[in-house]
Amino acid sequence: MPINTNYEKITDDLYYMGSNIVVKFNVSLARKREDGSRNIFHHEFEYAMNKYSNPKNLVTIKRQFEYYLSIENVKAINNQKEYIYIGVQDFIQFKQKIIESTKWFTNAQFENLFAKKDNKIIMLGKVEPIDISFNRGNKSIRVEPIILNYEDKTLTGVRFYLCSLDNYVDIDVDRYMGFVYLISSLNMFQSAQIMLNYIGRPEDGTNRMSFNNESERDFADEGVYCKTNRLVNYKPKSFFNKIDEM
Repeated sequence: MPINTNYEKITDDLYYMGSNIVVKFNVSLARKREDGSRNIFHHEFEYAMNKYSNPKNLVTIKRQFEYYLSIENVKAINNQKEYIYIGVQDFIQFKQKIIESTKWFTNAQFENLFAKKDNKIIMLGKVEPIDISFNRGNKSIRVEPIILNYEDKTLTGVRFYLCSLDNYVDIDVDRYMGFVYLISSLNMFQSAQIMLNYIGRPEDGTNRMSFNNESERDFADEGVYCKTNRLVNYKPKSFFNKIDEM
């Protein structure tokens, strides 16, 4: 069945980092035009063409959709729910930094970072945390190794901060490695395609534009938009960088 074109977005919950931080994958199915109207991801272009003896009119389907990760609070911390947008342009840096954080638990360089004393795990030293900054919204993440203390045991793990030192979750290393696997194996475009397949496609003829002749078929580049006055190479300082400089 054709989909309802009022669908705005499809989201999958990928991983819960704890009770209050969730990782999601999102696909936006529409955007706002400059005149404020809604433009769905599915476009059709009908045009006359002499390529075949028949038919004379052909149709090209073009899709435009935005897809991205988000890491966000389930409930507010200090009256604010943090929301970190991780787009395609952010993903390589994010992935590299997350994989880098596993060195504390797997690399021989840090084999003396943890030790056992009186049947409990302790940290013998201090390491520099890993900070990840994002252009959109000037957001940032910090990851650092910690010891989790329970009544009957101690575990190695990480503290995962969202944008401030007050907003964090402590995760044992086994659960954190599940998150690392998820990020290291994620194909963003492929995931977006699968989610689009789940919801189906609009009815034939939806959002169709017709052209009278072949010379008008300059629609191939339509829909590639770039905001003006955008500073592409700007690298913001994270909240954690600013704290460290104080």
